[in-house]
Amino acid sequence: MILYILLIVVSVGIIGSKLYFDKMVDIEFEYFHDNWEADGKPTGGKNSRSNASFLKSDCSTFFSFYEWLISVPAWAQGNSEASKFLIGKTRFLLSTFIVHRAPEHGRYVIV
Repeated sequence: MILYILLIVVSVGIIGSKLYFDKMVDIEFEYFHDNWEADGKPTGGKNSRSNASFLKSDCSTFFSFYEWLISVPAWAQGNSEASKFLIGKTRFLLSTFIVHRAPEHGRYVIV
């Protein structure tokens, strides 16, 4: 039972962070198109998919997803909507790491 709960929490965290990331890519595509091209044309929502290449965009999507966890992109710092989505993405993804095994109790806990 506990394992199912952990699986649900992790799944929600990953899916939620991906949805927020897609919104950020769309914002970058619409308002900061030069930055989107410099980032390697990552794919996100429906707007950016039609203008992206297959292999290059998949690689840049992967790298952008994790790069934007570590540092806020310069184009997003001045945009309140992009900053909001970045914070939401980080919260969802970090919720997957909140669940851990407590060695002193030998059971899973949610911190």
